[in-house]
Amino acid sequence: PLGLPGDHRFNVVLISLDSLRADHVGCYGYYRDTTPALDHFAAEGIRFANAISTSSWTLPTHLTMFTGRYQLSHGVVEDTMTLGPPVPTLPEVLKRQGYVTAGFVSGPYLAARYGYARGMDSYEDISARYSHRREARSAIVAPEVTEKALDWLDGHAQDRFFLFIHYFDIHYDYIPPPPYDSMFDPDYTGSVDGTNFIERADVNPKMKRRDLEHIVALYDGEIRFTDDHVAQVLERIDRLGLRDNTLVIIVSDHGDEFFEHGNKGHHRTVYDEVLRIPLLMRLPKGIGRGSVVGDQVSLVDLMPTILDILGIESPQGVEGVSLLPLVRGRPIDRDAIYAEFFDKRGFNLQVARRTPERKTIEHFNRLMHPRRRPIEVYDIARDPGEQHDLAAEPDEDVRAEITQLGQWLERRWRINRQVERASHGANRVEIDAETMQRLKSLGYVGD
Repeated sequence: PLGLPGDHRFNVVLISLDSLRADHVGCYGYYRDTTPALDHFAAEGIRFANAISTSSWTLPTHLTMFTGRYQLSHGVVEDTMTLGPPVPTLPEVLKRQGYVTAGFVSGPYLAARYGYARGMDSYEDISARYSHRREARSAIVAPEVTEKALDWLDGHAQDRFFLFIHYFDIHYDYIPPPPYDSMFDPDYTGSVDGTNFIERADVNPKMKRRDLEHIVALYDGEIRFTDDHVAQVLERIDRLGLRDNTLVIIVSDHGDEFFEHGNKGHHRTVYDEVLRIPLLMRLPKGIGRGSVVGDQVSLVDLMPTILDILGIESPQGVEGVSLLPLVRGRPIDRDAIYAEFFDKRGFNLQVARRTPERKTIEHFNRLMHPRRRPIEVYDIARDPGEQHDLAAEPDEDVRAEITQLGQWLERRWRINRQVERASHGANRVEIDAETMQRLKSLGYVGD
């Protein structure tokens, strides 16, 4: 059985690795040595083998991490919105419990204006200085994120603290610095590289397989580069003597697509290449060491799990559940988990309902994909790549799942309207011209 020491108020270090899909991580079965630090960390802690994100882009998923709510329920469905005052965040809860709180982040959708800095004693976005297209797409920010996080740890080792670290470098464009740029494909002699990944016409579903392999190798180089920086943070935690009183969690927000369903990048679909993420957790004193949880879990469960470990009650409105019962070998009474996608201006709503055996996707507005069927159904136990749509011959189970999906969505819309009314307009944010240029340069916003 999982035993927790008498005082559960551990320090918390939450590390988010932007755009890291689970199947490119060594301990999740990847064939390349992309993540030696994460693999070693997983062996010392708990690995959730079937962790699923709640959306396919950075802003709503990170706010889910911070609130324990699905996208519609926390209310931020596009980048002109911010977290409304009625929705409490993890840093706010911990701040009220006496924690010193800090965040060091490196992406435009982690900006303080979206609500992440609420409850933070200090919060810094390293990427905020990059406004030019090339700077935003090619900036190497991990070294500065690491430096600031290590300096902060050095100065707060005696405090009870919450530290949030966000690494953006894995996100396209795929321009890892040497030697990571040639680490996994040293013999490539072609002309394709990782710059302007979203815009460039020669990166498309019909490109040469060899060129696509090189793009993937560059993505893997970014992963290894970031993994080496995570290793520095983990080493500093040990050097400062914090291992036995610090809960460390490593997670991603979403993955990236490489034309598995005809798309590249992310923020377009809710297929598993963007939803399956690594989730690793190391509790103090080796509790749960080497455990693997096979049940499917959701990013929405992160906040209530952290608070449960600390012995703190979750705020009202949290929709996730604590994963501690699973770590203890006990089941969780939950039929399905969900994922949502809105494009950045409220069109193309997609909702996925996922059970361990089946995944149902419903498209409620197909402006972006008018030829796509309104409903897709996949037997993910037999077809994990989601290549064989079963919706053309719906059985009774499929019809029941579609009904349940609609009921779930109706409840989320009801909560969304409640949050909207209670916010009294305070959940809207103005995006200045410089920030808009940064979002365009990253491929999130069209010209």
